[in-house]
Amino acid sequence: MTRLRFPINRRNEHHLGGNVFYALGTENFAQVDQIGQFSSRTYGGDLRFQLTAREDVTGFAAYQKRTQDRRQTSFGFTYGVRF
Repeated sequence: MTRLRFPINRRNEHHLGGNVFYALGTENFAQVDQIGQFSSRTYGGDLRFQLTAREDVTGFAAYQKRTQDRRQTSFGFTYGVRF
């Protein structure tokens, strides 16, 4: 997996940043649930906005291309609190 993180904008305690990533791998589930094995390439990234020094919101997306002409797309949002 390779990830590149970068800042976009910074004002006082509000920070906006992001990252992009690429991953390559294989998985084998043949013994556990009979779906077999596959290889995949995953591309994705996120944007993170720091609301306060202890809170942030992140939106992310990822696209995975697998063998046997299968694909998966994931996306979502997270809210983080540090204490």
